[in-house]
Amino acid sequence: MRPEIKKTVCWIALSVIYWIAPSKICVGAPLTLQDSTAQVIEIRIDPFTAVGGLSTDLFDSIRYVPLETNKQSEFSTITQLEVTENYYVILDRKLNTLFFFNRNGKFSHKIDKNNKNAPFGWLSKFSLDRSKNILEFRDWQTPYTYTFKLDGDFINVEKKVIFRDFVLLNGFKVGYRIDEKSDSSHFASILKYDATTDQLLGSYLPVDTVRKNVSQLNSGSSRYFYQSDAGPILFTQSYDYNIYALDFLGVPHERYRMVLPLQNTIPADLLTNPTYYGKWNDILRRDRRLIYSIKDVYVSGDWLTFYTYPNIKWSAFLYNLATQELFNLKETKDSDLGLSITETSSAVLGIVKGALIAEIPFISLKKLYEEMPKSKKESLPQQLRELIKKDSHNPILRLSYLKK
Repeated sequence: MRPEIKKTVCWIALSVIYWIAPSKICVGAPLTLQDSTAQVIEIRIDPFTAVGGLSTDLFDSIRYVPLETNKQSEFSTITQLEVTENYYVILDRKLNTLFFFNRNGKFSHKIDKNNKNAPFGWLSKFSLDRSKNILEFRDWQTPYTYTFKLDGDFINVEKKVIFRDFVLLNGFKVGYRIDEKSDSSHFASILKYDATTDQLLGSYLPVDTVRKNVSQLNSGSSRYFYQSDAGPILFTQSYDYNIYALDFLGVPHERYRMVLPLQNTIPADLLTNPTYYGKWNDILRRDRRLIYSIKDVYVSGDWLTFYTYPNIKWSAFLYNLATQELFNLKETKDSDLGLSITETSSAVLGIVKGALIAEIPFISLKKLYEEMPKSKKESLPQQLRELIKKDSHNPILRLSYLKK
């Protein structure tokens, strides 16, 4: 049997075990699992010393996707971006609206709180089920969850289990929830439910009951699940330096483990040691070097990108799993424009077909053009030069295709 086939068979067998008896194994006692088919990869880094790289060394090519701008499609901020076969789906939390752009940047449609089928209060984040071409989101002003088709058609609204964040995966709803009212035997970071019946099927990553007070702390993130265009959904939680991958049954496994310099690492017992009780925020505020959240994590091939909280050098980072090199993306310049691959204090928005997705604010492009020598203005890509004449425009998506 070929090694890759043997590995796949082992993976399936492992997952089937968890599927056969979820109530006996998962629900009764939360689990911390290591995937026996994949070794946990230790990543030793020092973000404070990371510098920018040459974009020509990191990327094969760069493509720009201006997002059509009109009265219906104009927005200000990309709070969340997800990519489907046909759309860039963009949430602007300030406008409380989901915008759908075709993959060429042309505006398609939107869902806002005043939509005629299902008005809602406040939309903070959303989740896609790509296999069914639907999306779900919770109305944070009510206990209701809304479901729409990706073409904008309303499906239903109903009361469902409430999570801080969740993903839809192969008929499961996998959510991150820290609920101080939960029974201690089920007190876990991740809960898995049947997406149709809301039946609890599993609980994973147990949390000591002393840590229930983590809900009082600044998590440094509003999202915890991240999906790249290929590979598993990744999960991170604050005060945990592990990055977990969900298998196709929605079971989390330790995949990567971040190891930071001692001066940047929170005490391992910060949330459980009575000595620290009630002093957490003071400790974290007193020393800004302490990193307690790894977020905005995406992977493609040998490349892993992430963001830290507190933010280090106001930058996202790119790590090569093969060479163990770490790059500061704010200090890495786009070879075409000379602008940073990610803006100050901005994370990578996602990965599609091996390309990092980041945004270029229109004002940054306009300023760049105005400050350019006349001899260099013609070197700008034609599609971007055509935008300069406009007074305003949506952000431009930059797709930076990683070296393979």
